[in-house]
Order: sequence, then structure tokens, then C-alpha cells
Amino acid sequence: MPTQRKTAIVELVLAGNVTGQSLPLTHERVFEVVLTFDGVGVDAKRFCSPLNDAEWRDFSVSLSKCNVERQTRNFPIANGIRDLGAQLYEALADLSPALAAFLKLTAVPRRLVIQTRRPELHLLPWGAMVDADGQNLAESDCSVVQAWDRFAFDKPLHFSDSINLVEEFGIDTRARTAGSLAVLPPEITRVPLPHGMADILHLEEHGDRVANRIGGADAASLLKYKDAGIALLWSCFSNSGGNSWGDSPALILHRGGGLDAATDDGAALVLSFQSELNYEDAAGISRAFYADVFGPAASRDPESALVRIRATKYEDEFEFCNWASMTVYLRQPLDLSALPLNGPRTPAELWSEDGVLAGDPAWTSIAAAVSGLQPGAIVAVPAGAGEIPAVLPKALFGVWIGNVVRLDGADNPVPDGTLRALNLDPADAPTTGTTDRLLWFFRTIEHFGSPLLIWTGTRPQHLEFLKLSDTVSSLTFLLMYGPEPVLTLAELVDLNRLDEAKKIYDASNRNDLDHVSAYYAFSRSDCKAEQAEACLARIQSAFERALLSGNFVSRFRAIPRTAEQVKAGVFPDTATTAAGEPGSKVGGLLKRQCEEQFYRQAIELVTGETLLRDRGRARHELAYCMNVQNRPHTAEILYRLAVQDLERAPVNVRDTIWNAALAACLRDWADLLARSPDKLDQAGTLLNRALAIHAFHGRALQIAYSLATRAQIALTGCRIKQAIDDAMEACNRFEDCATWNGWVSAFSILLDALAEGRETERMLPLIEMASERIAASNLAAGKRRDMQRGLEFRKAQAHWIAGRLEPAREELNTLIQEIASDETFAASPLAEQIQHLAKFLGVQVTVAPAGQGRSSGRV
Repeated sequence: MPTQRKTAIVELVLAGNVTGQSLPLTHERVFEVVLTFDGVGVDAKRFCSPLNDAEWRDFSVSLSKCNVERQTRNFPIANGIRDLGAQLYEALADLSPALAAFLKLTAVPRRLVIQTRRPELHLLPWGAMVDADGQNLAESDCSVVQAWDRFAFDKPLHFSDSINLVEEFGIDTRARTAGSLAVLPPEITRVPLPHGMADILHLEEHGDRVANRIGGADAASLLKYKDAGIALLWSCFSNSGGNSWGDSPALILHRGGGLDAATDDGAALVLSFQSELNYEDAAGISRAFYADVFGPAASRDPESALVRIRATKYEDEFEFCNWASMTVYLRQPLDLSALPLNGPRTPAELWSEDGVLAGDPAWTSIAAAVSGLQPGAIVAVPAGAGEIPAVLPKALFGVWIGNVVRLDGADNPVPDGTLRALNLDPADAPTTGTTDRLLWFFRTIEHFGSPLLIWTGTRPQHLEFLKLSDTVSSLTFLLMYGPEPVLTLAELVDLNRLDEAKKIYDASNRNDLDHVSAYYAFSRSDCKAEQAEACLARIQSAFERALLSGNFVSRFRAIPRTAEQVKAGVFPDTATTAAGEPGSKVGGLLKRQCEEQFYRQAIELVTGETLLRDRGRARHELAYCMNVQNRPHTAEILYRLAVQDLERAPVNVRDTIWNAALAACLRDWADLLARSPDKLDQAGTLLNRALAIHAFHGRALQIAYSLATRAQIALTGCRIKQAIDDAMEACNRFEDCATWNGWVSAFSILLDALAEGRETERMLPLIEMASERIAASNLAAGKRRDMQRGLEFRKAQAHWIAGRLEPAREELNTLIQEIASDETFAASPLAEQIQHLAKFLGVQVTVAPAGQGRSSGRV
């Protein structure tokens, strides 16, 4: 399918010139500008060419030098050409703020059309334009094309289900582009000259810039192909003449007639070149074009293929300036979606030519699912009693027009063989884990022509992984679940099946991973320290014990009883208590000191092949501790170091512990940045990766935390509706996990979003609902009271935002009294916020000591 592109048309008109006769380029000549965005007009300034005739000649000579003399010392010349592209960009951006904003867009497919009946303006290097950062517009998916008249942005040219390609090769051109035609699919009929009308014209001939000829014939002789849908002119100077005011062969073919032609009826798309065309460039660009449009990739989108080629040339072959020489004329978008192009069924070893047995119950549900598939759908077929066959019959998916790619299992669903079958280089794929590799694969093939991905041997969490990943919106999936496996204790905890995990946990004959997983099962579900501490004490690894001890201090405000650490004298005697009871409670300052000391001790204990993995884990926990202590700069440095350690860890230690730590670190780092408006792009990138990894492994609680962070990012970015939706979804997931600390954090973001929208009438009943939920939760009494106080403060805030000051003062008065009577509460950050608002609102605090009358004072 053709890419839907936002389209800006910049029409340049020379007032008083009705003949269209070519004129030399000058700085002084003023052109009127008609600017439209998808058909809607916008005011614009007038345009003057940043190049005059002499400067254009210098540019043309430099461009030819770079294309002919292919060597790295061309960089200074190439930089000069890029500077010209920057000047042309600035001249356009200055025409209108709306156009400047359009040019600055990123990750948005768009099309910039330079439309003019001025031949000399078509010789300007529009394809060489770069922004202020030196980025070519193609790198941000902007297609820069030229048109003679009336670009039909809303009327695509539809090709039929078979295409006729006319080819011509010059006697002495060495037919360098012929190899790219050898791989064309059978739906494209190759016809030598002069037979028939060309859907695609493939012309490889020598060009003569002085005589303005191609292959010994004048440019006008190309008009017999003016009805071609696509014309590819593999010819030197096919878009350039001997001066800055000549009509190029490409322009004549695109225009389809003389200067005074009443209609624009030339070739729909013309690819041409402003300078000499190197043999290697002709072969490489031709091969890449046909592979992208008709090969295994089968994008069926010639325009987007040329955008990708220009971006690649700019990135990889900057000094040759082929990216600046390429010129694309376009009359209207092209739609080749009717072409069947049944692509490969890959990888070949997982497909069979055998037919499907009629009535075979093993294929009934699959056949029904395939027949009803719509592009972009994600459908799962439940697991049956048997194993999924190692080889699937091609006939079962014969109704799907396009590529069908099979992914298998969760360990390595996209092997190198699958990538090679799709003309992708395995060396380009990430090596930082299965999830990163999958997301890269999805992004890479999303421009393919309607691929269907059959993913066998999956589990339900992979369906959620696809739904939570933004990169798969244009792909179609059929998931075939495998039989339910026997889950490990760690997998049960990831899936939040905590009761099952506790049932299978046995203190004897268990490894450290089981003890760690059981620790989380007990601490998360019951919020009691005794069982969690018992699991911690059974851990053999000193590193794992130190790491989890820091978590224990953070979670329970107590020091766990670890015999080895007591004997070493690392911690004070308050760590020892009677057997069977949790460690001594510690105050806020001592808690932070002990937690930090455990994590630093863990870093010191790391040795051996797990050094990078485990040091990254410990640095992550220390970073989180620093963030809680309101030391964000130190935390961010540690997060970055932790991710670097984890990504450099050897492949043999990249286990479930590793990917869980990587995803958790990415999410916590994103959460740190989520309240900084200038860091939201970075936060979003980190979070998307973290969310994908957690979803792939079915980590229910971590998904909830990730959605809460996504809600905060949306709130900071003033996307209120998305913030509300994500916060509500996070609350629901936290409630499913019975994790009320997380529930309150997500609910707080929801209230912030409502407050930002001044929807206080929605806030108040929600606060009452939240109070009821917390009262019925499994939290300890003290924790419930802390959360209730937070809700009461939010109620006061809601009244204040709505302008109801007396109800706000009443809520604050009650809280101020509790601050006065509770030293622990008085030392909390919430108390500081309460006192700050109370002082601002001039709260009259009424205190009634026991046995005495009420007295009043002012805060």
C-alpha cells in the first residue's frame, strides 16, 4: 500500500510570464508563492533563488566531480553542496511559519512538492536540502518531489494487477542495471523496445549535457513514453542541460508536451540525475529500488523506496553526492496495491508444499482465522491439545496476497535465515535481547507490502506484547498458542500468580532464583516481613542477599536478620532480634543509610562472568535509592551506567534475571525523566523499550508501573486524555496485582490530570471511591492511614482549585492537627505540602487538647 503522506505544495509563479520560456537564475528575480497543505491554502512570502547562474554552474561542476571521482577527499566539496542545500532549505522555511513547522516534523511521512512552470527552478538541488542540523529531509521521511503543474495529491494513479516494463540498454553502457531486473516477479512482464506502452520505462543510456540528449536522440524523442507510470532514466545529466535555463530530458518527459501544453499528461514518476551517473550508483540504486518495491520487501511504494534510498546514500555515501544528484518528478501518488506479488513464505524450512486435508480438525480454527483476517489485525488461535506442527502447509495461507513470514517460539523467533530470505542483513539487527530484535524487525518490515506474520508456539502474554507495542500498528499477526508449559516459580511471580508460586515453594532443595522469586511472592501479596525475610535468609549468594536486603529495608523499614552480616559488624546491634521476628524498625534517616549501604556492598561483591550483569543490577537499585532521596542527578548517572553494564553483559548471562533488570532500569530511568518537559522524548524511548520487554515476558506488575509512567509522560506533555486513560489502566492492573502502593501512585497521576483540566467535580467522588478501596486493601493499618491522609490533602486541593476555600481550609485544618500530634507524619514530604498550602490559604487551626477547651492559632 502507498504510504499516506501529509503533502505541502509550494507553487512558484513568475508574474507576467505566460510562456514558461527558460530564464537564467538570478538572486533578484521574485516569484509569487502559492502554498497549500493537503489542499488548504496558507499565506506565504515571495521566493528568490539562493543561487544565480554562476553559482549554479559551480554547483553543477562540483556535483559532477563528486560523482565521478569517488574518493573520501571529496568531503570538502560535498560539504559545500550540503551548504547549498541548507540555503535552499532556509529560503523555503522563511516563506511561512507553517511550512517551517512542516519541514521540522520528524517520524511523520510527508511530501514536499516543488510545483512550478519555470524550467530553471527545476534545476535547483531540491533533493539536496538539509535542515539546520545537517539532516537531509529524506532522513525524516520527507519525500521531496518536483511537478510541472497541478500536483494531484488526492488522486493516486492506480496500476493494474499486471505491469508492463519496457527496457532499453545503450550499446556501450555495460548494462549495469540489467541484474536488478533479473529478480522481478512474474507479475511484471519485461518487453524490449519498441513494443507496447510502458507501465515502467527502464532506460539505461549515455547522456550528453551539452546537446541535451539521451542515447543519441534528442529529449523530445522520449515523449513516446509520456504515458508511463514510472520512468527510470539511468542516464548522466538526465535532469540537467548545458546551462541553468535549459529544459532537461526528465522535465520534458514529465511535462509530456511543449511549454504551452494545456494539460499535464507526462509520466507520473520520473527518476533522473543532475550530474554524471556512476555505473556503481546506477546498479546499486536500481537494485535497491526494485528490491524494495517488488522484491521480498514488496512495499509496492516507489516514492517511499526512493526516499529510503536517498536517506541511505546520504548516510553511507555522503562524499559521492549521489543523494544530491537524484531528482524525482511526480504528478500524483502511485498505488500499486492491485499487483498480487505473492511474496515468499519464509523461512522455507518451516513451510511445506503439502495441501491441507479437508475436514482435518487440526486446521479448522486456523483456516477460519486466516479467511477472516484484515490488514492490521492481531488475532490469536487458542492452544489445542497437540503440539503445533514443525512445518506448516503453504496452501493454508494461500488466500493472503503478500509476504507470509513465520516466527516460531519465544527464544529466537526471528533467526538470521528469515532475515536473509527477506533481503535483510542480520548484522543490522540488535544484539541486546529478543525483544529489541523483534521490535527492530517489525519497524524494518512495516513498509513491506501487507506482510502477514504467523507466530507459532506463543503464549497469551505475547498477544499483549503486540498490542502494547506501537511499532506493529501496520502489520498483521496470527498467533498460534502452544500447549501450556509447566511454569517455574519465577514465571508464576512474573505473571502475578502469587498464590500458586507460594504453594510450590519449598525451603529445601531450591536455588537462589527460587528464593528471590518467593521473597517477592510473599512480600507483594501479604505485605508481611516474616515470610519474605525467611526466603531472604536462605539465599546463598552474598551478592543476592545484599541486593535483596536493600529492598527489604526499603519495603519494610527494617533490617533483615542475616547472620553473616551481623558477625561482620557491618550494621549496628539493632539488626539483631529474637528468632522468628523481623529486624528492628529503623527511622527515616537510618533507613536510607542502611538501604544505600546494602546496595554499595552488593556492587563490591560482584565478581566473575556475571560482573556486568550484576553490577548493572546493583547500580540500578542504588540509582532508585538516590532518586527517592531526592538526588536526581546522581540517580540519572547511575541509571545510565546501569544500562551500559547490562547491555554489555556477555550473552551467556542474558537470562530472565538480566532482561528483567534491564527493563526495570529503563522504566525507572524513564520515570525519573517523566516530569521534565525537555526530556520527554528520551523518557518515551526508554519507556517504550521497557514496556515491550516486560509485556513480552508477561510481568504483570511491571506493566502496571510502566503504564503509570506513560501516564505521567503524557501529563507532562499536556496530553490530558491520554494521561487519564493510561492512569486508569494502570490503576486497574495494580488492583489486579493487589499492589496498593502502585495503585495510589497511578491514581495520583489521574487526579493530577483531572486537576490540570480543572475537572474538580470528577475528582471529589473519585477520592471518596479511592478511600473506600484503600480501607478494604491488604495494607497495614499505618500504611492505610498514610494513604488516607494523602487523599484528604487531594480533596483539599480539589476544593482550592474549584475556588471553594472554606471546605479546603476545613480539610487542611484536620490534617494540620494530625501533623501536630504525629512526629512521623510531621517529618514526611506530605506534611510539608499540607503546611505550604495551609499557610497560603490562611488556615485558622483549631486545636482541642484532651480535657481542655479549644484554642485557635494561625499557621
